[in-house]
Amino acid sequence: MTGNRLRRSLQSWRPRPALAMAGLFCRLRRSSPSADTQWHGLQLNALRGGPLDKQGAGSRILNARGGVDAKEVSRLRDFANQKPNHDGSWEPGLGLPELRAYMDANFARAAGHRRAIDRALMIGEWPVLLKVMGKEGPDGRYLGLQEVIDLFKDRRFPERMAQRLRARSQAAADSGD
Repeated sequence: MTGNRLRRSLQSWRPRPALAMAGLFCRLRRSSPSADTQWHGLQLNALRGGPLDKQGAGSRILNARGGVDAKEVSRLRDFANQKPNHDGSWEPGLGLPELRAYMDANFARAAGHRRAIDRALMIGEWPVLLKVMGKEGPDGRYLGLQEVIDLFKDRRFPERMAQRLRARSQAAADSGD
């Protein structure tokens, strides 16, 4: 994909909530039953070595064994800006402009060994995570930086999101009776 086509694609891209949820959960759970995720945690490095492995062209927050690289977490912090919450407080976060800058930097850093598909894979991760896990702030959706760090370190979604998923699961179970 040429630079101009990619730029236009990024500017016009709008995530679809249902598709975003399904894609994220398939990636996080490796399309396995939810019990596997409950017992073993999120398998964030499950795609390593496969055709969807960006092979160093991504964030590099997770190493090949799924460990968190503190240096790369620190680098992610550099892209965050203070975001206002509805309650008047502020927190470091990443909105779509910050995520685009981060993906641009990751793609540029991988010059010489990146593939054309690597940027498309990035677009399928960070903006989708923003749609699924982002918070609504007065200035638009953003990912709370600490929640992103906790996702990588603890392999779990924020409690606010877990509650929402449990409620949906219960509603689906109730409607199936």
